[in-house]
Amino acid sequence: MQNQTSFRRFLHKNSYLLVFATLCILLSFIADLYWSNNSSLKGAREIIEEDIQQQEHAFERLLKDTAVINQIVDNRYDEYLVRQMREENFFFYRYFINDIGLNQLIFWNTQSVLPSPAVLESPDSLGFIKLPNGYYVWRKVVAPASITIALIP
Repeated sequence: MQNQTSFRRFLHKNSYLLVFATLCILLSFIADLYWSNNSSLKGAREIIEEDIQQQEHAFERLLKDTAVINQIVDNRYDEYLVRQMREENFFFYRYFINDIGLNQLIFWNTQSVLPSPAVLESPDSLGFIKLPNGYYVWRKVVAPASITIALIP
């Protein structure tokens, strides 16, 4: 009888330890749920895919902006446009195709890397490539007299 009352007294006196242990376990489950998605392979893949899709949409919006494209084609762009293009999270290249089929680079927004000849000559409009300074997703739009390429790091 003495043991049972002393155990109850001990439990009552130290009940805050039981509450604290329960709270720690609950917080560990919440932290695991929060960080597991960001650190898992699936979570990382989803984040990268979303970023690439955003850059592809930005490239498509840029191509639809005829004022900017005409400035580039006519070589009438100013410093503001160059700065604006440098702020994009993808690398932009515009090539002119001359009468004999040679490609001439007429505009670019970075000096980090150039698209490889494999990208220029590929019949595909998108792909994935390893270049000297990293891996890139590339998008290409071919018109009768031009090729426009986006490299997304």
